[in-house]
Amino acid sequence: VTMVLLSSTSASPSPSLSLAPVETPSPPPPLRPPSPPLRPLSPPLPPTPSLPLPPTPSPLRPYASPRLSPAPAPSPAPSSALSPAMLAPPTTAT
Repeated sequence: VTMVLLSSTSASPSPSLSLAPVETPSPPPPLRPPSPPLRPLSPPLPPTPSLPLPPTPSPLRPYASPRLSPAPAPSPAPSSALSPAMLAPPTTAT
């Protein structure tokens, strides 16, 4: 019975190989069309980023400055509370 299964499996690869060459011709054609459309898309991309870039830096600066100042104040409080809390569990376990 095992020999019969092997023969069937060996037969399956042979047909698959014959089908492989048939599929190869199909992939090459689709690759050609995408190449031309990419060219027109590249030019419009540069103008779009240039416009949003100038306004973005200015608003980011004010927001970053206020956030950084309050962040340091609260950060020390939680960090100190977390350090003892974390040390407590290990000590009790040991």
